[in-house]
Parts: sequence; structure tokens; C-alpha cells
Amino acid sequence: MDKIWGNQFRSRLRVFSGDRSGNGSTVSIKIRVTAGCFHSEHSPQAYRLICAHLSNRPLTDIEFVEHESGPELLVWLAVGIAGITLMRSVMDLVTVILKTRSEGIAKGDQPSAPLELILGRELKDGKVCEKRVLHIRHHDRIDEKLIEEVLNRAARDLFSHERQRQDQDHKKDSRENLQCPELVLAHRSEG
Repeated sequence: MDKIWGNQFRSRLRVFSGDRSGNGSTVSIKIRVTAGCFHSEHSPQAYRLICAHLSNRPLTDIEFVEHESGPELLVWLAVGIAGITLMRSVMDLVTVILKTRSEGIAKGDQPSAPLELILGRELKDGKVCEKRVLHIRHHDRIDEKLIEEVLNRAARDLFSHERQRQDQDHKKDSRENLQCPELVLAHRSEG
């Protein structure tokens, strides 16, 4: 992992976490294009639709960040007794972003490379863990139930991975370079 990117990522998460307290953690949900760009300059039609959606809904515990490679959502994820589940508003926003990408291309946006849905967070030891959870081409049907399923499963995995890692670290102290395994949960491809 690029050290500069890792430092920037950790910094974004920490700033967003700010003074939040309680049992929770900030997670990043990145909608990243696999090649080229996916931002307002290269995908103006999609971003018009995204901005229209964002202007109609106040974001609580969510921050929208535009990157050249695609939007990122910083989300405060409360970890409760019932387990880890992302808020409905987060699922809706991810779905809207994925759908607007396809709609933008239909309206003339040029970039059409596939998107990857990636969940990430900073572990307690300061290392970054990311999981690629979905690969979506611009003409694939956006399945809201699948998105909800893979995001919630990946969120649970991100937190369970840390518990497993702590157990492994206690058993074997030389695990400095233990990587967060990528988990590809789904690939949507239709027709």
C-alpha cells in the first residue's frame, strides 16, 4: 500500500471521527472506477444527479468526498449489541451513486470503466484494511438487496478480521506484515 495514500486515508477517517464517542468506528465506502476518472469534471451528468440527491437529504453521520477515482462516503458506524449493520441512508446513497453512473453514461458521460465498491477502515494498530466487495459494469442492473448484503457482510468482516488478527498477534508476535485479505463477495454481470 502506498504510504502517502495510507496516511491521507487515516487522516480523513480521524478528522471525520472527530469528537464522536461511544462504541463505533468510521468506515470508508469507496466507489472507485477501475480505469480513468469518475468525478464531476469527467462525469458531469452523473454528478448532477448525485448532487440533486444529496441536496434533498441531510446527511447525518455521513460525509461525501469527491475524488478523481470516484466518490467516497465516510460513515460513522455504531457497533451495538445487535451487531454491525449500515444505516438505510448509507445503502440508499450507495445505490443512487451506482445508478447515476449508468444514467450519466446514458446521457453522454464518457468514462465507462467498471466500478468497484470498497469498504475500508483503520484498525486499532493504525494499519488500514480494505475489502473489495462488488465489481459493477455500467450496464449491469443495480441490485439493491445485493448491495445491502455485501456491504453489511463486508462491514462485519472488517470488524471480525481485527479480532482474529489480535488473536493471531498474541499467538505469533512476528506477524507485522499480516495483510487484510481481500474478499470479493460478488461480481454482477448481466447479459
